[in-house]
Amino acid sequence: MLLNNISLCDKRYPVERPEDFIGREEILWKIKDKVFSGNRNCIAIIADDGIGKSSLVNYIYFEETQKNLIDDCEKNLVVLINNAEPTSFEDFFFILHEALHENIQLSSFMSDEVKAESEKIFSGEKGVLNAKTIFELKNLLNRLLYFLYKKSITTTIIIDDIDKMTKAIGDRETTDKKRKIAKESFSYLRAKASDVRKCDIRYIITSKKPLKSISNECYESGFPGIFENETLELFSDKEVDHYLIKCNMDPEKEKYNVVRRVSGGFPGILRSACKVMNELEEKGEGFVSEDEFLKRVASDAAIILESQWNISDEKEKKLYKAIAMGNNVELNKDWSIELETGVSRRLLNSDGQFRSTAFYYYVKNIAVLNDEKKDDTLEEQNKILAESHKMKDEAISVHRKTIEVLLEQNKQLFSKFIAEDSRIKQFNDDILNREDKKDYNEYVKDVFQKYMAINISETSETGTVVSTLEKRISSNVWEAIGKEHRRLIVEAELLFDVYRKTDNDQSPVGVLYGKVVESLINKIAFPKIKSLPIIQNSDIILSKDGETRLLTEWDSIYIGNFRYVMNQCRYRFEQDNVLRHKFREIYTFGFRNKLEEIRTLRNKCDHEKKEPSDKVTPEDIEIMRDALFGARKDDTGIMEAIVKLLDM
Repeated sequence: MLLNNISLCDKRYPVERPEDFIGREEILWKIKDKVFSGNRNCIAIIADDGIGKSSLVNYIYFEETQKNLIDDCEKNLVVLINNAEPTSFEDFFFILHEALHENIQLSSFMSDEVKAESEKIFSGEKGVLNAKTIFELKNLLNRLLYFLYKKSITTTIIIDDIDKMTKAIGDRETTDKKRKIAKESFSYLRAKASDVRKCDIRYIITSKKPLKSISNECYESGFPGIFENETLELFSDKEVDHYLIKCNMDPEKEKYNVVRRVSGGFPGILRSACKVMNELEEKGEGFVSEDEFLKRVASDAAIILESQWNISDEKEKKLYKAIAMGNNVELNKDWSIELETGVSRRLLNSDGQFRSTAFYYYVKNIAVLNDEKKDDTLEEQNKILAESHKMKDEAISVHRKTIEVLLEQNKQLFSKFIAEDSRIKQFNDDILNREDKKDYNEYVKDVFQKYMAINISETSETGTVVSTLEKRISSNVWEAIGKEHRRLIVEAELLFDVYRKTDNDQSPVGVLYGKVVESLINKIAFPKIKSLPIIQNSDIILSKDGETRLLTEWDSIYIGNFRYVMNQCRYRFEQDNVLRHKFREIYTFGFRNKLEEIRTLRNKCDHEKKEPSDKVTPEDIEIMRDALFGARKDDTGIMEAIVKLLDM
């Protein structure tokens, strides 16, 4: 019987086996009748976290379930997209491509012909993995959907938490460009559902809030208008009984009534309550007070409870706080709208009391209103800290002004040397083979270091982000890359600051930025990847310098190898729910394009110069910098993405 415990309440993520799924007969019947009936209908399931949206869509996706819901499985492709947060419009399309490709390859219903065409479109020479523009991605996606349509295959795309999936492509920014991109993505999805000549597509989506409320861009696109909205109900008493039995608990016993009260019928909170109860029984702790039980459940279900609280607006939060604190004065206010919202979200009963005592405990003891007064002691400590920081900043400011004066002097001396040095002039006037190009790059770097050594050292040792990058790189990322990489970046930035003002070939600068990328790969990214058990136990091989070995046997790789390594790892990480989600956030379409831009320009910096005019330009270097650091504060560059690998 212990196996049931392990398969249900010990796991936070949605059901992994059809036999673990409980109830939901009514909404499953609606999905079968509306979506899988042959008609072009789309369903949106709206519910808070913890009510079972993800478990429901996982259950629909199981092939065993598809056989029950769909009459002709060979003519129906079901695609599940979950845990996806695209960082750009391009990434949004890449995720759609990737999901379609993977689901086709994994489906036992799709023919070999369909799988072969999908593989060609995704991985072929002119396929998705080699696409460089949004135009190419759109065309390839349209091509695949049209192919499926010609084969009389209906495509049903299930998107779990679409409000989460689309937030990164528009909701958090106010720029016109971001708004346009977000609206275009929703418009594309809507247009595909209405296109009866080139595809046969419909959607099942979940969201924590009504689609019209996701963003103005979503509303204006008309996307919400194609959906029938369904509300996912809480577990009934019968379904709670069924869950308790699966967790080895007798629903007839009085001691398990506390589990009912704590959960309030929320499946996610019920899981935590059963888990805590199982732990108590296994440890032989016997009875604990209900308050202690609530405390433990609230800790285990913190993510769900926090989400239920945070999705509430400020007036709702004040109402919930007043109910939890028993504040009759507050409750006498006109809360009709907020009460109606709380009831519709199933957080409150019709009499205005909490359904789940776990949520009641969270609101009373953990949740904080934005306008609550700060602790006086904390304010006093902050004042002392502020004064201390002020004195420290004043001392640093004096030192920096001295260094800035020295920096300007050294830059002038170096600039004068560049203008007058005959060797640098000769390098720029001549055709250069690879060896001469290397000599040129090394010569400029060596001279620059002699003139600017103190400034390179001082700037990199302060620990603060170099001024030319302070709007692009967070202090956390700057700290995480370590002193060695900070010094390399400072050297590259200072050289570019001076050298870009000349008419010289910018290769010496590009080589430095390329060295930064290569070092980040080999000293941070590659060791981290090789340390993961799922990679250590894999049979991934890599060819380099004419030799082929297991990936884990190599000590270092080239920039050009890195994309291959990341592609191979992507397939391995798909086997793990946690790693898959984290890796998809890192290895985006933008990441791949940025890596290719750096590789191409690094080669241009290293290779021969066939004509005197065949130069690496400041514009080339700007492309490298944008790829490495991000073009702006909200654009994830290669360096930040590599740092994120450390958290996998």
